[in-house]
Amino acid sequence: MSAPVSMPTTPSPDPLIGLHLNEYEVLEAVAAGGMGVVYRGVHPVIQKRVAIKVLKEGTEKEGDYEQLVREAQATNAIGHRNIVDIFGIGRVPDGRAYIIMEFLEGKALDAYAAGRRLPLIEVVQILFDMCAPLSAAHRAQIIHRDLKPSNTFLCDQPDGGYFLKLLDFGLAKRSMALDGVTEQTAKATVAGTPDYIAPEQAQGKAVSPRTDLYALGCMGYELLTGRVPFTAATPFDVMVAHVRAPAPRVSATREGIPPELDELCFRLMSKQPADRPQSADEVRDLLLPILEALGTAAGAQAGPRPSRSGEFIVRAARASGQRVAEQFAKAETDDALVPAPQTDDALAPAPSSSRGLVAGLGVAGLVLVAALVALFWPRPPPPPPVEVAAPPPEPAPVIVAVAPPAKEEKDEEPLEDLTPLPNGTVAKPTTPAVAAPTEQSLRARLTALEQRLRKKTPAGESPDPAALQVLSKYRVQATMADTPASRSKLARQLDQWEKLFLTR
Repeated sequence: MSAPVSMPTTPSPDPLIGLHLNEYEVLEAVAAGGMGVVYRGVHPVIQKRVAIKVLKEGTEKEGDYEQLVREAQATNAIGHRNIVDIFGIGRVPDGRAYIIMEFLEGKALDAYAAGRRLPLIEVVQILFDMCAPLSAAHRAQIIHRDLKPSNTFLCDQPDGGYFLKLLDFGLAKRSMALDGVTEQTAKATVAGTPDYIAPEQAQGKAVSPRTDLYALGCMGYELLTGRVPFTAATPFDVMVAHVRAPAPRVSATREGIPPELDELCFRLMSKQPADRPQSADEVRDLLLPILEALGTAAGAQAGPRPSRSGEFIVRAARASGQRVAEQFAKAETDDALVPAPQTDDALAPAPSSSRGLVAGLGVAGLVLVAALVALFWPRPPPPPPVEVAAPPPEPAPVIVAVAPPAKEEKDEEPLEDLTPLPNGTVAKPTTPAVAAPTEQSLRARLTALEQRLRKKTPAGESPDPAALQVLSKYRVQATMADTPASRSKLARQLDQWEKLFLTR
């Protein structure tokens, strides 16, 4: 009797290939992890590329889809160029959840560093570039809670550098308190990654923007030394070390660390949030002189070229002094909902005072003066460069109304002032309602307001993007508002939105 012959088998085709999800066609699988598979997709008409992450079969847990919803809401509420954009979520035909994001080419920071010590200037530039999206998230009252190298992506750029993007806001927590402090979802549940978890987060206590800054300090320590701050036999023991063990000094492991950088990393890893820098903007301001000093020591062409923003900081500080660098750093943290336009003109040297004078004479005068200078005048040495401010854009009309001072209320938590809307208008707040609205009534009102906005929009035109963007932010607040005071505040914000966008 002859032995049985095994017939060659071919792998079954992936049922998702060729499927259309939210107008995007699934082309191919490009990566796979323990929980999901990432596909490359494309819009069949405009050819926009996207990444589609689908949870693996058998890995989806209860609440995973809701977590994707929270991630999309948090990301779009921030709206910063250094945070990955999300275009849609849904479920594939077999019920698994998916999320559609912008397609990024490059490497995650953990793969880029791969346990090695990065050059000092490159580490400082990476930390500096991370401050802008963190600051934007914290201004939107969103705490990441899972900041780490694998959630930091370095996008390849045509000039050989890279552009930093923060990923994975799935564990993001919305803060409604004035000081940014908020309770975690459940006392018995710890969210985060043990190697970068802040002591208060590991203990299930209230988190704040300073929780993210602790993780930033752990990342800085790892990039500078090639290892995480604490190691132990189990993840639980690592979290215990974050709570109890003294923070290590970078200078104890690596020589040649500037004292200011060593002290900053040490402060970021302080056990008590009050002992850390209090904001990402403060961290950025502390990093700027360190970055300038390292760039000066390395020379204009020496060292790595990690990102456009990092290169410009060094070049601007060397060419025009601290003042120009501070102005650029401030521009990096402009309102995330209305980012300031950036052009290559920002990289040009500041015009001199004589050139600014000639520019005001008009075309004919310019030609005449240039001819006279060329024929008769000796060429003087160039004066030191000074700043010449560009003419400001024509301001948009602003509605301003001053609200009377509110009475002190002892039975409710204090409410923060409404942040100005993206169109620059400020409206007088209405008198708060006696009874706080429910989350359901707020969500219903948000839907009704959007429908009214779309009906008001002329046929063939798109609704005001600023109005839609603010409504998206308010939807996140409606989901996260868990006190009568916060829901009452949101109701007043909706009153103001209605006046600004529907009664004009």
